[in-house]
Amino acid sequence: MSSVPVSRSAIVTDPLLFEVPFLTDLTLVGSNEVNFLSVIWKILSCSTKNTPISNHIMYAPKITLLLFFLFTKGIILKNDPITISTLIERTGDAYAKTVRYLDSGKVVSTFKNAGISPTSTAIYFRTAYSDAGPFNFEYYKLGQSNSLYIINRDKKRMVQSWWGINNKTRTYLTLDEALAAAQGVSTLASTMIPKFLFVKDGALGLNIFNDMRDHLLLQPEMINKTLCYKLSGSYKTGTAIIWIGQNDFLIRKIDIDQTIKNIEFHTEYFFTPYNSSDNAEFQFRPNRTIKL
Repeated sequence: MSSVPVSRSAIVTDPLLFEVPFLTDLTLVGSNEVNFLSVIWKILSCSTKNTPISNHIMYAPKITLLLFFLFTKGIILKNDPITISTLIERTGDAYAKTVRYLDSGKVVSTFKNAGISPTSTAIYFRTAYSDAGPFNFEYYKLGQSNSLYIINRDKKRMVQSWWGINNKTRTYLTLDEALAAAQGVSTLASTMIPKFLFVKDGALGLNIFNDMRDHLLLQPEMINKTLCYKLSGSYKTGTAIIWIGQNDFLIRKIDIDQTIKNIEFHTEYFFTPYNSSDNAEFQFRPNRTIKL
């Protein structure tokens, strides 16, 4: 997590509190691991090094009030074990160095225009990746039985796709080409994680981290029983929040808010990585419909 220095302008405006010399050397970080009373005692103990006991007592109520505010907001004073740059780097490495990756998930898109009620759509997807070559991506649109879309690369590196909408099989020279062709209809699900998995190829372009700016590490949250780092950032057209598993550095959720030509878009991506030794995950299975 990224440390944010305690600045005078950002926290309080009371000049007496600024006279406590050690306070500006602390850092803020979201956590619930440190006992509140022990934090108070630690800070008050530090203040006695160069401060008379009378001043120590005078500052105690102000410090206690400040700490109470930070604690109730899910913020405590603690050395930070990870930086934003390290988090982004380790997330990239988790995908780039994986031998086998499987996930299932969904994308929920909501858009609204002035005077028009919000409209939502949802798609469900599944990804199977092996560094030996085989790959399979499938998605379908909720409520549409013939919407299944499959992109597959077999052991011989033959790439093909099938879409229930037109019931046609198509071959491609490269997997990158096939995944990019499905970006629009899959609401970017076909490339969101593969951009990390195939980062060495580079053909799929920049991943979600590359264009982010104004990074901020927020308080960790649980996503599907996994404690996650929560990273926010901004883009030219909007903002994004990314939840990354603390145990494996794999992405669990992405929220994107954008405004394009006066239309507001809110898109939520949910990812559930899982383990399986079943190679059926990689089979190309066209000519299927979705049970509604």
